[in-house]
Amino acid sequence: MASGDLLQLSRPEAGIAVLTLARPAAHNAMNVALRVALADRLDAVSSDQTVRAVIIGGKGLSFSAGSDLKEAARLDPAERSPSWSRLWSVLEDCSKPTIAAVEGRAFGAGFELALACDLLVAGRSARFALPEVRFGFVPAGGGASRLSRLVGKHRAMRLILAAEEIDAVEADALGMLSTLAPEGEASREAMILARRIAAMPPRATAAATTILRRGLGMPLLEALQLERRTLAEIDGGDEQRNYAASFAARGDRQDVGDEDAPHKTHC
Repeated sequence: MASGDLLQLSRPEAGIAVLTLARPAAHNAMNVALRVALADRLDAVSSDQTVRAVIIGGKGLSFSAGSDLKEAARLDPAERSPSWSRLWSVLEDCSKPTIAAVEGRAFGAGFELALACDLLVAGRSARFALPEVRFGFVPAGGGASRLSRLVGKHRAMRLILAAEEIDAVEADALGMLSTLAPEGEASREAMILARRIAAMPPRATAAATTILRRGLGMPLLEALQLERRTLAEIDGGDEQRNYAASFAARGDRQDVGDEDAPHKTHC
């Protein structure tokens, strides 16, 4: 099967790229070919100056059921591990903000993929789990580290060691989500969020993304130094001057909201 059949790329609006995992019959389980295709596409959009935000979603009833266990059973680790390592590395280094739009299952590596994105939007019927231990694996795509930072050690231990499944409402209550959307509306809410991000100054957006990604794992003083260094790199630049001049030309109005602003929906 060609990589284009496994992963669909669309550009629904200026500045927004949508990558859709397209193995619906397998609940978008990620085999080697899909991982390679996703890493390749992420690498390409990262260097595409016309892209301002990236949405990752799944075709069909699930975001992703995780690793393709049937393939994993017949491949040696040396045949499957490099594609995982490259995918996580490319995603972490992507210069554009990434948004996971989750409906249905986000299990195992599918959950790790969603957690690795910068923002996570989930429909109300979405479900999350890291069941790797049940199958003789461990969550090694950042799931254990990211989840424990989000929900704390003891909750992460319970979710991982007991392979516990939770719904989107509980995930939202635990602080995992950026937006809790009505059922079936994750893609729409992700588009609203991406549209707003795409309208922001691109260099400042990229700089803020870097601060938030890297600063999370740093001691506070190092994170503060990173903020100051990053600001110094863009302070006084053409982008900043142009946007400031445009803002000044509009007068004193400072309302940056709009009717399409993403919102938490509790229904």
